[in-house]
Amino acid sequence: MSKFLYANIVDDLESKIKKGDLIDGTKLPSERLMAEKYNVSRNVVREAFKVMAEKGLVEIHIGKGAYVSIPKENVITSKLQEAISISKSNLNEILEVRKILEEAVAKRAIQKATKENIRNLEEIYNRMESAIGDTSKFTQEDINFHIELAKCTGNLTLVLLINTFNNISDKKLYKLNSLYPNRALKAQAEHKDMIRSIKNMDEKKMMMAVDSHINCLASEMEMLNSSLRNKHMADKL
Repeated sequence: MSKFLYANIVDDLESKIKKGDLIDGTKLPSERLMAEKYNVSRNVVREAFKVMAEKGLVEIHIGKGAYVSIPKENVITSKLQEAISISKSNLNEILEVRKILEEAVAKRAIQKATKENIRNLEEIYNRMESAIGDTSKFTQEDINFHIELAKCTGNLTLVLLINTFNNISDKKLYKLNSLYPNRALKAQAEHKDMIRSIKNMDEKKMMMAVDSHINCLASEMEMLNSSLRNKHMADKL
């Protein structure tokens, strides 16, 4: 019965957070007031707060009370990355998911991109042009480009997922850019095609550019892994 009671409180608080009735930083009523409101014991309220804290939706400050805590994007991304890492997903699986996401983004971006989105993409593209030869800066702007593409959709969940999978592969992307400097030129040609396709609302050409971009990335990642495996074998000899 106790479990059912605290679950009711958790459900109610989660619903209010989703609706925006409870915003980040809002102090929740004291245990006594919550117990009176829900007609339960203070132990039930404590259990509800504990569950909310485990979900990352409440922070409990000893002597001060419980506060609503909306998980930040970087925290969500970090937890998702950790879950994928623990699941031991291989690179091919990760790239397959990224391709599915990028294709979904491409279709929505064609329909939803605003003039501001296009302007942002062009600014990032220009920064990438200036960063050719600077592996660290180029790699970061490459990631920014794909996040901005996701923002074109107006779908925050897609932005979150694209950001997550970019973060998973960013170290290997940096390694690729370091080992194969010429890949920046091809990547930029594909980025330019994407911007042009969005401007012209040409879904077919957009999909071609995205598919080419991800397929090339997959091939390059495989080459990199093969090279690293061979080096590892050679080091053992």
